Amino acid sequence: MKILVAPDSFKGSITAAEFCAITQNAIHALRPDIVVRSLPMADGGEGTTEALLAGLGGEKISCQVTGPMRQKVTAFFGYCERDKLAFMEMASASGLPLVPPATRNPLLATSYGTGELLIHALERGAERIILGIGGSATNDGGFGMLEALGFGFFDEQGSALPPGPVSLKKLARMDSSSVHPQLHHCHIQVACDVTNPLLGPLGASHVYGPQKGATPTMIAELEQALTHFADCVEGLTQKRFRDHPGAGAAGGLGFALLSLCRAEIKSGFDLIADLHRLPQRLSDEGYDWLITGEGRIDEQSLHGKLLSRVTELAEQYNIPVLAFCGALTLDPVALKNCHIFPIIPEPCSLERALTEAPHFLYQTIQRVLALILSSRLS
Repeated sequence: MKILVAPDSFKGSITAAEFCAITQNAIHALRPDIVVRSLPMADGGEGTTEALLAGLGGEKISCQVTGPMRQKVTAFFGYCERDKLAFMEMASASGLPLVPPATRNPLLATSYGTGELLIHALERGAERIILGIGGSATNDGGFGMLEALGFGFFDEQGSALPPGPVSLKKLARMDSSSVHPQLHHCHIQVACDVTNPLLGPLGASHVYGPQKGATPTMIAELEQALTHFADCVEGLTQKRFRDHPGAGAAGGLGFALLSLCRAEIKSGFDLIADLHRLPQRLSDEGYDWLITGEGRIDEQSLHGKLLSRVTELAEQYNIPVLAFCGALTLDPVALKNCHIFPIIPEPCSLERALTEAPHFLYQTIQRVLALILSSRLS
């Protein structure tokens, strides 16, 4: 028997790489002769950097940057020298978990640290950057990131705009003469599965602003500021990206990257699957089962999330899928070709579920595998 393990992370408890190690140990404790190959996955959100480091190798680089509330934080990115490839998560520099719920305020939150993270990669010599933009604390249209990269923003009197997205309402002129020179020679790919436009009822401020602390009054202010920002940027570039799918991702960071950094937005899953050569592996390496998992399997899992995409790929090559999760609110038969198993054995507190998740996963995998072996499907 030959098994490929290709999971997402269980947020807050098990990384994708840890899932792979637990699964391999559980399988080999039952049958040491089973061949297990591991491929930690992600879709552009939390765990993207770790998944790519585990799959591609390279160096994990930590650096001090400006956090979303202008505090200093330690962020990180991966770098493969041989390919001049950097990969990073916006969340490590400008993420919502870096801001306590009581202090969340998108009128103050900045993406400046994400720009600093990009600068660190450019100064390493990166010629290609993969930037996952899930989990942001910001709604500044990428204003802070662009400032860190060297863009200047000025009002009608020629004064530099003060920090904060609301100041974009006074934007009259932009200057790119001080932009980091390596930016023009680097291809940035944005890993994102969000398709929201920048503005409107489905845009950054209305849809994601509330979870970042925005009140209805704040949302109106942010919408006005980002509308003026888009008008100015599109007047300068003569290119319209406000309605591009993903322009509203990460509080409008997608719009800034598309408009002023020549970036392209791609499915996070597709980017990572291609780097890992997942389709080729499924086609060529003769797997009997694919094991995957994520912390929560729900209705969203059906709509382009990692679980559904992995299952669709496996089905193309007639490989059945076993999926393990911490919480299950989806009808288990909703995903064709996928058998879903919650790992929590009994009702328990969230704290216990998170703390004991590795043990629960190990036990559940052993139980399921023993059933498969006893049914002579091996």
